[in-house]
Amino acid sequence: MDISKVDFHCEKNNEAHRTSEISTERLIVRRGQPFLLTLHSSSALKPEALELTVQTGSEPSEDLGTKAVFDVSRKHLSKKPWDVKVHKASATSVTLAIKSPADASIGKYTLSVKTQPKMTEGQSAGSFVVLFNPWCAEDWVHLADEQERQEYVMNESGILYRGVNGYIAELAWDFGQFEEDILDICIKILDLNPKCKKNEADDFSARCNPIYVSRVVSAMINSNDDRGVLKGHWGINFIGGEHPTHWNGSVKILQTWEKYFCHPVKYGQCWVFAGVMCTGVHCCGPAPVKAVREGHTDLKYDLPFVFAEVNADKVTWLIMANMSKKRIMSDTETVGQNISTKAVGSDERRNITDNYKYPEGTEKEREVYKEAVKRTDQLRESERGPALPPPEISIKIEEGSKPINGKVIDLVIRLHTTHPKPLDLSLDINAQVMFYNGVVESDIWSEEKQVKLLSDKELKVPFQIPFSKYGSHIRGNNSIKVTAIAHDKENSEQMYLAEKNIVPENPPFNITVTGDPVQYRPMKANIIFENPLSVALKDCTITVSGSGLLMQPVEALRLESLDAGLRIRAMVTFTPYKKGHRKLIADFDCDQFWDIQTSCNIDVASSQSEIRD
Repeated sequence: MDISKVDFHCEKNNEAHRTSEISTERLIVRRGQPFLLTLHSSSALKPEALELTVQTGSEPSEDLGTKAVFDVSRKHLSKKPWDVKVHKASATSVTLAIKSPADASIGKYTLSVKTQPKMTEGQSAGSFVVLFNPWCAEDWVHLADEQERQEYVMNESGILYRGVNGYIAELAWDFGQFEEDILDICIKILDLNPKCKKNEADDFSARCNPIYVSRVVSAMINSNDDRGVLKGHWGINFIGGEHPTHWNGSVKILQTWEKYFCHPVKYGQCWVFAGVMCTGVHCCGPAPVKAVREGHTDLKYDLPFVFAEVNADKVTWLIMANMSKKRIMSDTETVGQNISTKAVGSDERRNITDNYKYPEGTEKEREVYKEAVKRTDQLRESERGPALPPPEISIKIEEGSKPINGKVIDLVIRLHTTHPKPLDLSLDINAQVMFYNGVVESDIWSEEKQVKLLSDKELKVPFQIPFSKYGSHIRGNNSIKVTAIAHDKENSEQMYLAEKNIVPENPPFNITVTGDPVQYRPMKANIIFENPLSVALKDCTITVSGSGLLMQPVEALRLESLDAGLRIRAMVTFTPYKKGHRKLIADFDCDQFWDIQTSCNIDVASSQSEIRD
């Protein structure tokens, strides 16, 4: 007696398991949740005689939980038992309800069926994929809140935050986890990881653990380890690849990696690694947020590193000509400000700094800091030395007006002293363009001013940084670090420091859409950019992309030159092919500006709902 046909009910099962966005042509289920399977035979079929075997990997093992043998009599012989019940039966067919354990290994499985006890091997019945299940209370990845499940599992777009404290820029990111081939590419990433190459049986067994999987993915995204997806680069020359700021989604990166035989895609930096599901290091985390907040740096994983990322002290030293050094500033507050994430259910930015650390300046924050240092030899308390005496001069750098990329940057130094006598000061002002990791890209501007500061009188010293000095250097996530050092001419050892990090805001760039947002119905996008400079922009391009809206990125406009003050308008027709919440992203590039981005949200209605109406 043979099985003549197997019906996986892909459309129905995938809809129930919330995987129909990936495909309705193959079975993709979530662990710990039943799915239906119908077996057809040309002769009488007895459900009680059926024995099913599921297995994953090339070395399946019942002891390791990567193979399970089970039947409707519930005689489970495996370490991780699968459950099966008869849902419906006829003389020649039976529909079974099968449920994997909530801690089953994720990945591709094969299914075989024995229809008679005497059969030595089961008949192949096909294959399917098992995923983690945030809807299952017994699964380690369970999320109790449905809004969070929609945001963190089902939403194909999000927002990454870049910049410095006080200058936070949004970057719309297209995760595209349900796009074509992405599931198979993600499984391939797991299959190529070094732990799998070293011991495949143990690796497939460990894929039941989301902590293990997340660490494998974290390591594999970075090409510094193994055959990773992205090659990191933190210089100024990106020949042979894409500038990291050019990426606005994960799909093209993953598809390019798979297309070119799993060679690393060039290039990525921290936010790109994050967008493709990683943190800019070899392997980092997961680190419990509560442990970070309490300074429990002796716990797993990578707690000392993560703690330092959000709560390190910044100590500024002045290096003398003879290489001796003098501590001139200790800052306990700068690191770990405005830790941000996208709010659930909206595009608002949510400040989650309090989740990671106690308020700066409180006794509890310093208590946790000392606890973190005590628990590990990977951290040491900053070299603060004795407390610095209160400065005789206060110095601060402030904006004269909002800094806009393409315009002169107006700044003001504010000076005040309580010294009883007037002070003759020399002001050394310097501007540097900084990579986001704190490395100097270049010195771009400096100026020296001589001023007289009167007792108990505030002195304002205005200055400007021309666009011609910084324009060609502001690329991607770079910032401008402005430093002012005040020297007392009568006492050369007395000096006072002020610093300010600035990220000029990009010029306006807008996108709007017209038409009914219905699946498979054409819509139009209107994109507008105006040249803010007094010179022409060369080699202008506008590119539009968005999962569920465009199958591939589309070049909406290419223009050789855009004269000063002129505006360009591009129009793109597109047809949404997926329902639900979508984000359309436009990117503008030219010789003066790189990767200026804008986006808009589109809620696409199902074409089926339109028919029912």
